[in-house]
Amino acid sequence: MGLNKMLYLLLRVMAKDKLEKIHFWAYGIGHFINDLTVACWFNFLLFFLKRVAETPSAPYVLLIGQVTDGISTPIVAYFSDKFDTRIGGSVAI
Repeated sequence: MGLNKMLYLLLRVMAKDKLEKIHFWAYGIGHFINDLTVACWFNFLLFFLKRVAETPSAPYVLLIGQVTDGISTPIVAYFSDKFDTRIGGSVAI
């Protein structure tokens, strides 16, 4: 998918959901900062497990965590979308 088509689709979503540009950029910057933080955390954890704790299976620990996250995230999202709470339900974008 080309960059122009991706931008077109993003602009259509923004127009449909009435997402203002400030919110669009705030979500994007927040997501970037989250990914940057996770990358730093994984590098530190890998360094700690390999050099300080001298765990030979450190990469597998990180792999198991990523696989578990990949499986649990869609399950949590499904239940989050299906159930209403006293403060309201979630709305799929």
